[in-house]
Amino acid sequence: AYHTKDITLIDNHNHAFAMRWRSYYSKKITFWSHLIHIDQHSDFAEPEHYMDSFFWQDIDVTLPSQTQIDVYTNECLTIASFIKPALQSGLCVSHEMILTEHALIHYDMTILQNQKSIILDIDLDFRAPEMWIEYYKQTIDQVRKLMLLPQVTCITIATSPTYIHQARALQVLEDILAQ
Repeated sequence: AYHTKDITLIDNHNHAFAMRWRSYYSKKITFWSHLIHIDQHSDFAEPEHYMDSFFWQDIDVTLPSQTQIDVYTNECLTIASFIKPALQSGLCVSHEMILTEHALIHYDMTILQNQKSIILDIDLDFRAPEMWIEYYKQTIDQVRKLMLLPQVTCITIATSPTYIHQARALQVLEDILAQ
C-alpha cells in the first residue's frame, strides 16, 4: 500500500529537512508542498541560520545541492528548528501541527482534497508513555489513513531517541505499518 510513497526513517527529527529535499530531487514532491507535522513538540523554533544566509557566498541558493542541504541540516538545524527553513525555502508553503491525541483523532482529512503535494512528518515520540495516549488504536488508524492519502507522497518518520525509548518507537512503527 505504501510502495508509491517516499518513506524515510530517521533518528533525530532535524534530518527530515534533508530527506524532504531528497524527495524533491527525486520528483516525489513539488515545491509549495503542504506539511502535516504529527509530534508532541512543535519543532517551530528559529534556526541559527536560514539556508540563504548560511550559504551567503554561493551565487544560487534558490536550488541548493543535496550536499549543501546535508551540511546545513547537520551544522545548523536542531530537532526543534527544522520546519521554518522548509517554509522559508519554498519547499513547503503551508503546514499544520497535530500536537495532541484529540487533534489527531478528530482531524478532518476532507480539508486536504485540494492539496496536490503533501509531506507527512511523524514523530514517534507522540506515543511516548508520558503522552498518556488513551486511544492508541485510533491514533494509529488515523496515521495510516493519512499515509494512504494519494496526495501524500513523502513521509518522514523520526524515532527521536531523546524522547522515546527506541524499542517502544520501533513497536509503534511496526503497529503503524502493519496491514
